[in-house]
Amino acid sequence: MANAGSLLLPGSNLTNLLVLPSDPQPATAFALRMLPAWIVACAITGVFLSLGFRLQDGQRGDGDLPPLRLGFGAAATLAAAILVLTLPNAALPVLAVGLAATALRRLRPALDARALALLFTLAVSLGAIARLWHGPAHLLDSSGSWTTAGIGALASVLVNNLPAAVVLSAQPAPHPYALLLGLDLGPNLAITGSLSALLWLQAARTVGAHASITTYTRLGLVLVPLTLAATLATLPAAPGRAATNRWEGLQRSSWTYDASMSSEQTFADVLAAKETYADDFPLPGLPAHAAKGLAVLTCIDSRIEPLAMLGLEPGDAKILRNAGARVTDDVLRTLVLASYLLGVDRAMVIAHTDCRMAAGSEDEVHAAVSEAGGPDTRSLAFLVTSDQKATVRADVQRIRSWPYLTHLHVGGFLYDTDTGRLSHLC
Repeated sequence: MANAGSLLLPGSNLTNLLVLPSDPQPATAFALRMLPAWIVACAITGVFLSLGFRLQDGQRGDGDLPPLRLGFGAAATLAAAILVLTLPNAALPVLAVGLAATALRRLRPALDARALALLFTLAVSLGAIARLWHGPAHLLDSSGSWTTAGIGALASVLVNNLPAAVVLSAQPAPHPYALLLGLDLGPNLAITGSLSALLWLQAARTVGAHASITTYTRLGLVLVPLTLAATLATLPAAPGRAATNRWEGLQRSSWTYDASMSSEQTFADVLAAKETYADDFPLPGLPAHAAKGLAVLTCIDSRIEPLAMLGLEPGDAKILRNAGARVTDDVLRTLVLASYLLGVDRAMVIAHTDCRMAAGSEDEVHAAVSEAGGPDTRSLAFLVTSDQKATVRADVQRIRSWPYLTHLHVGGFLYDTDTGRLSHLC
C-alpha cells in the first residue's frame, strides 16, 4: 500500500523527484496529474490484499486485534502532506516535522543502518556511471510507455528503485510518467524493490511479526501487472485535433518550399545575400575567444536576437540555441569546451515568454508534429515544461553542479518577447 500511495505527491517517493527534474512543477499540479493513477493503484491494491488475506471459514486470528490508534505518525504524515502541497520549498519544514515525530514516538525499531548506507552508495555509484554510459537512455528512447514501465519495474527489483531511478533518469525519458509508475509500483514484486519494503521488513521483525518474503513476492507477481496495466491506462493519451489548437496559428515564412527545386534553388535567396555580405565582410581577423567571456543559451525562436538584446557585438559571446533553451548533455559538452578553450567564464540561460515548449505537454507536441504530417516522435523527449521559471532555475543548477563547470558563473533569465525586457530569475 505504501508503494501504491507514493504516486500522489512529489515527496511521497524519492524516485518521483529523480524522474521528473526536467519538468519542475508545483506539488498540486503533480498531484492532480497523478490523482487518477493513485486512486486506481490504491483501490486495486486494497481490494487485492483484502482478498488475499481474508480469513478462511470465518476464523479470526490469534487473539483479538488491538484497536487502531492514530498518533504522532498519522498527524506528522498529514502535516507533511499539507506542507508539500502549500509551500514552494517544503523540504526543511517537512524535515522538522519528521524529526519531531521521531523524537515523540515511543516505538523505535532498531533499523540496520548498513542497508541504508549500501543503498545510497549504490545509487551514487550507478548515477556516476549513468552520466557517462547512455545505454539506459538509448533503451528508453526506443521503448513505448508500457515497455518503459516494465523496464522501471524490473530495474527496481534488481537494484532497488532508488538506484534504478538514478540510472534511468540520468537523461530525460520520453515517457517519464510511465517510468515513474514502474519504479513506484514495481517494488511490490520483491522485497528488494524499495526502501519502504526494507524498512517494513526490519520493523516487522523487530516487533516479532512473521513477515514472509516469499508471500510478498507471490502476491506481487499478480498485483504488479494489475496495477501497472490499470494505472498506465489512466495516463493522458495523445490529444486529438481540438487539443492541439494552441499550437496552431504559427506564422508561415514568406518563402515556400517546392519539392521540385534543386539544391541551388532551395538556398538561392540566402546564398545571394551571402555574396553581398562577403563583398564587404566586416569581421576579418576576429578572434575565436569570447571577448566578454560570456556564453548565452537561449531558444531557437526567431523573435530573439541574442546579441542585440544584450548590447553585444559579434565576437563578444558564444551563442548556444535549442528548442526551449534547455540544458542538455550537448549544451554541457559545449560549455566545457567554451570555458576551457574559448575564454568563457560566465553563462546566461535565457528562456522567453510565449514559448512553444512551455505551451503544452509532451503529448501535445508529439500530436502537433503528427498533425503537421511528421512521423511518430514519441521516442523523443522534447523537454516541454509546465513551469518555465522553475525549469530555468533547475537547468542553471544543473550547470552549476556539473563537475567540469563548477568554476563557471551562471545566471537564469526570462526574456519578454513583447517588451524586449529581461528578468533575472536566479
